[in-house]
Amino acid sequence: MMEKNDALKKEKRERVIKEGIPNLARVMDKELKSSGNGWLVGDSATYADFHLASILKRVSAQLGDSSWKAEFPDVSKFVDRVYSLPNIKAWCEKRAAGK
Repeated sequence: MMEKNDALKKEKRERVIKEGIPNLARVMDKELKSSGNGWLVGDSATYADFHLASILKRVSAQLGDSSWKAEFPDVSKFVDRVYSLPNIKAWCEKRAAGK
C-alpha cells in the first residue's frame, strides 16, 4: 500500500481483508452458482473471469492473507481453474522466469 502512516496502513489492510475481499468473493460465489458452469459469464472463460481471479490472487498475495478461501471454497477453486488454463499457466510461468 502507498499509505505512509503505519497505523492507517494497518487499518486499511485489515479492512480489505475483513470486508473488501470477502465482499468480492461473495459476489463471485453468487455468480458462479448462478451460472452453473464454473465461469462468471457465459459458457467459457471471459475477461471477467481473468480480471476478477487476478484481483483475488494478487491482493491475497500482496496482503499475505488467503483466509477468504475457507469461507468461499468454490471461488478458490475458480481462481485455481483460471490459473491452470494452459495459456494462462504458460504466460505466468514465462513471466515468473523473467522472459
